[in-house]
Amino acid sequence: VMGDATLLPNGDVILLNGAQEGIAGDAAVGGGARANYPALWAQLYQPDLPRGRRYTVLAASTIGRMYHSTAALTTNGTILVAGCDRCGQLGMTVDETPFLDPPPSKAEYRSEIFYPPYYYDMVNKPRILTINGDTSTSSIPQFGYDEPFLVSWGAELANAAGVMPMTSVSIVAASSTTHSFNTNQRVVFLPIVTIDNVSGVVRLLTPPTPYVAAPQFYMLFLMNGKTYSTARWIQLIDKAGVATPKK
Repeated sequence: VMGDATLLPNGDVILLNGAQEGIAGDAAVGGGARANYPALWAQLYQPDLPRGRRYTVLAASTIGRMYHSTAALTTNGTILVAGCDRCGQLGMTVDETPFLDPPPSKAEYRSEIFYPPYYYDMVNKPRILTINGDTSTSSIPQFGYDEPFLVSWGAELANAAGVMPMTSVSIVAASSTTHSFNTNQRVVFLPIVTIDNVSGVVRLLTPPTPYVAAPQFYMLFLMNGKTYSTARWIQLIDKAGVATPKK
């Protein structure tokens, strides 16, 4: 109940927050929560694995996050976790009681950063160096649809041995999460036109139309298997006016 599902750049999903029983909202008189037993343990869902092996229990939080909680992917691939309303008194199971760190009031103002397991794989983590030859991280490159562009990459660790492979590329829309629903959540894998894993240069195509990826800002991630890089922002623009309403 009231959980949050955050899409990772590699297509896997992190499930966290919420309660184990009850319903969303508060009491009719404006009192406490109508849900108890917070789900403190995050879970990893891997849709490409065989049935029965797709869920993995990960680390636990000490903060119950239920009604009015949120979770959002950040550019370094971690997840910002915040919020909880009507959380001053929570029912807990015996096993979970030692983990709970209750808020001082009904509202929860503490925030946390959740680190998916892929974050720690620094040895295999690629690093974006340039986009169309530009090394700047302060400017955001703009692209139309079905438009080619070049990305060069290296290794996250400066002393990494050999060539850092790169296997796929995705763009992830910025999060807009409330009430257990992310209205803007989307991961789109980009077509690889050519790739040179020796020199570390890949030629990509942006999505074909705005109906695949709406015009907006996206985080661009490179993947080495399931391990993803820190992102760079790009912007997709509907230059041809395909998605512009006709009068």
